[in-house]
Amino acid sequence: MDIKKKINIIIAVIDVIVAVIVGSVLIYCSGQAKSVSLQGAAEKWAGDITDFGYTAVSVYTDNSTAFDIGRIYSMRTNIQQKLDEQIAAGNKGSLFADCWYGKQYITLTSSRTSLSAEAYAVGGSFFTVHEPEIISGSVFSPDDVNMDTVVIDENTSWKLFGSVDTAGLTVTAGDIPLYISAVIRSPHEGERLNAYKADGSVPTIYIPSQTAGVITGSEPKFTGYDILIPDKIDGFGSDIVKEAAGYSEGSSYMTVTDSRSRFGIKAINKQAEKLTGLAGSESVIVYPWWEDAARGVILKLSVCMKLCSFSVVVLLISAVYWIVMLCWLAAFGARKASDKVNAVIERKKLIDYYIKHDKHELAESVRNKRS
Repeated sequence: MDIKKKINIIIAVIDVIVAVIVGSVLIYCSGQAKSVSLQGAAEKWAGDITDFGYTAVSVYTDNSTAFDIGRIYSMRTNIQQKLDEQIAAGNKGSLFADCWYGKQYITLTSSRTSLSAEAYAVGGSFFTVHEPEIISGSVFSPDDVNMDTVVIDENTSWKLFGSVDTAGLTVTAGDIPLYISAVIRSPHEGERLNAYKADGSVPTIYIPSQTAGVITGSEPKFTGYDILIPDKIDGFGSDIVKEAAGYSEGSSYMTVTDSRSRFGIKAINKQAEKLTGLAGSESVIVYPWWEDAARGVILKLSVCMKLCSFSVVVLLISAVYWIVMLCWLAAFGARKASDKVNAVIERKKLIDYYIKHDKHELAESVRNKRS
């Protein structure tokens, strides 16, 4: 085997390996994005309400600029007015689903022990926007009459009772007994960028915002607002929410995310340019654990994008090589074809010459040799 064939085989093997790597990375990236994106919740909730798409938009603030309930309702009114103005009539029912939440720490006590839990005081359709994986019981809704209730994760349930089948039991927060309506899946370890404890887990609970206010003795504040909203064109829904929230680009105390666009190639490329500090550990903005998860995935995808960029460069260089080789083969084939045509022409000329000079035996000899 000559050196040129060996080189071609080596380059072909490298191309296959790089292509497999790129394909695997793209499949991984797609799965990672779907695992945390709220877009699935938006599409599921929208169903057949409209003929256009939906997106999930989130607003996060710091503690000093957190929303009170009056500000939340004002935002919702502004959003509804904008949708009424810009979307054709004929849609029945609400055009959006939303929720709001603030994070604090509350001490829970069971008959067995006490612990400090990361408590999300939630309002609106929280468990519609963030549909949990339920282990036992059923989550509360805005329409429930009895709001002295709590949803706990499996980690909290295990630490309080030594079991995850605890829906229907009671825990105490301060002097207030709370009915456990459901136990849901705990966040995975990798979903918590900024909230590790010594044992790698954080007890997490979700309580109605009114109940949280009674427990703490103060009006609850909300550092997060999520909405599943129509998105006729990219950015339509998030622009409405930004205006209603009073968001300014470059703000250090508020940020807005759009699940429909944040995992796109263009968005990931932007993130890839600023890998350092992406986790936002120094940020004053309060992020819930599911946003930690999303930002963690973006960090992974940014690294994958760098890997893919390098691999694409390798494939482009290889493509140039193969194009040059194809051009060389085409030229070689053209020369061979030209030589063959010229040989046929010369043979015909020679045969015609011998026939013309009455040398038929020589003409026949040329035919036999050339045939």
